[in-house]
Amino acid sequence: AATIPQAVEDALLAKVVVAPNPFTTQLQVVNPEGTPAAYELVSLSGVVLRAGMSDGTETEIDTADLPAGLYFVRLTGENGAQRTVRVVKY
Repeated sequence: AATIPQAVEDALLAKVVVAPNPFTTQLQVVNPEGTPAAYELVSLSGVVLRAGMSDGTETEIDTADLPAGLYFVRLTGENGAQRTVRVVKY
């Protein structure tokens, strides 16, 4: 029974969409539930390039100065639930 709350929280983060993918000058974190979550845009080598809080339904991340390539968006809910989305800049 202890795993049920965690599954519910993971389901809240599961509704978060990172778009567009592939992206160019900006990424949007679309969070239909408005669930507070921290985000980090991370390079393949693990360097955090952008970080902040997504506490509304849409958060824009400026990516104009980043080189083309593969990145990860790591989302962390207030309860510690995590979700990572792979994104590509072209």
